[in-house]
Amino acid sequence: MATINEVAFADLEKERNSSRLTELERKDPQRVLADFFSLSTLEDIRSGLCSWLLASFKANNGDQFAYIHLWQQLERLLEASWLLNQQDVVTTADHEEA
Repeated sequence: MATINEVAFADLEKERNSSRLTELERKDPQRVLADFFSLSTLEDIRSGLCSWLLASFKANNGDQFAYIHLWQQLERLLEASWLLNQQDVVTTADHEEA
């Protein structure tokens, strides 16, 4: 009998290459950014990423440098996404005032 971790990992592997976005979100990806950044602050998200990175080190499976690289890239993506979302919030507010 498979463990819960094995089942979860198998599900993640199966879904790894499939899109998580709806058709509407693919047409308007700004929606995804707005939803994501409405849930937490940038600092909270960074803290969560850091916790995730530290947990991956505890796994000690030899992939630590790959985890660091992925974490750095996710941090960059997060910050760029946050900036884009902030620009869209300002633009939307400007249009609503006009």
